[in-house]
This record gives sequence, C-alpha cells and structure tokens, in this order.
Amino acid sequence: MSRLVNLVQSKVTWVCLGTTLLGYFAFLLVLSVLVVSPPPVRDAVLLHLDGDGLLFVPERAEPLPSTEEINAYLCRAFQDAERMVNAARPEDVQTLVIITAEAKTPYDSVYGLMRESKRAGFSRWDLREKGTERERQQPPARGHQADSTDPAFDPANPSYLTPRQLRWTILIRSAPPGAKGRFGALVILQPEGETSVPDFVQLERFLKARRQDELELEEIHLMPDSQITYDTVLQVVKMCRRVGFTSICYDPPPDSNR
Repeated sequence: MSRLVNLVQSKVTWVCLGTTLLGYFAFLLVLSVLVVSPPPVRDAVLLHLDGDGLLFVPERAEPLPSTEEINAYLCRAFQDAERMVNAARPEDVQTLVIITAEAKTPYDSVYGLMRESKRAGFSRWDLREKGTERERQQPPARGHQADSTDPAFDPANPSYLTPRQLRWTILIRSAPPGAKGRFGALVILQPEGETSVPDFVQLERFLKARRQDELELEEIHLMPDSQITYDTVLQVVKMCRRVGFTSICYDPPPDSNR
C-alpha cells in the first residue's frame, strides 16, 4: 500500500514539475516576443494611399469612397483623440498621423491628405514605408505642415518663408519633360542664399557638414514639386533623420494651386 502511495506521490510530483516547467518556458517565450518586437504605435491614425490615389484605413477593407467620407473619418478620428486625452484645446492632441503610400504616388496627393487631416485638427505627421506604420517612432517624428493660413503665404514664391524657416528648406524640383531621373534639381535654401546639389549623396554630405556647425538646429522644411513621387520624398525624409533632424515640416508643393 505504501508503495502505491509513493508511486502516486511521485507521479503527482512529476506532473507538477512538468507543468511548472511548461509555464516557465511559455513565460520566456512571451517575454522574448515583447523584447524583440517593439510595441505598436497606439496614439496614431494610420492612412494608406494606393497606386490609384484611393485612401485605405485599418477599419475598412474597401477604400473611403469620397472626399466627404474622408473628411468625416478624419473628423471622427480627431474627436476620438480629443476624448482619449480629455483635451481642453485642440493643441492638446498630439496624435500622430502616419501616412504610407505606393512608391509612385505624387507628393501632391500626399500633401492633400495632410491638408485634410490638418483641417480636421491634427498637427503631427510622419511619412513611412508600407509595413512599418505600426512600429514605434524612430526617431521621434514631429513633422508638420507650413501654416498656409498666413496672408503672406505664397507657395509659388519661396521668399514667403521667414528667416528662421529659410535657414533649412530643401526644394525637390521635377525633371523637365522627357528627362531621365526622378527629379530635376535639389536646392537647399538658407539665410545666406541657396545651394544646388546634383544627387542624394551630395545632399546628405552637405547636410551633415552644415549641421555640424549648427547642432542646435532640429527643424527642416521639405518642399517637393507636386509630381515628385512618394519614394523620392521618403528617401529625403530618411536622410534628414539620419543627419539628426527631429522635426520635418512638409510644405505645400510650389507648383500646385492647392
């Protein structure tokens, strides 16, 4: 009888030990996933433009069918963001609007989406590659638009920029009809004048060299022409982040009537 009791106790012990070990390994597995995979962006609105310029949002399998639907969606999203933080003023909402788009989407369409989200109340944007929209911000993105409500605002004439803004503005010009390449010119506007560079390699070298002289400068403006493609704009955005800019301002295309 005692042998039977000992046998039962031994089996119970092994079962308990096995259960404990399984629980421990399951805990390690969950912990490893949490460590390896960064937590998603929670306080964000995710927007995606496809190759036809249609807007997709996570809550729908089909694109938003009209400008009215898009505006209504953005307004509801901003109201939800206000309730989330119990905002006393629209400025209290720091929700990030994360935009992804197909590579050949023109900047004019992307800027139009930023403009509509600004009208809804949002003030922070981040342009990203598709598939990275749910990752944490790296580095912190505080991108925003220029204020087109200023009476002196004239997107066809970059001289409207204040000296502070003019210190660092990258113009991305379209290539002439029939020309090869994704863009026609890269121009950096600064208080002392403007500098043209032939390609992205030279642009990054220029920005690195100049920013070493002005380490306190964290903001830069981008002003692509309307037909500059999203992949080109995104390449410049990534470059600015590598150089160390933490605030990227997306100005309206100078050749657009938006």
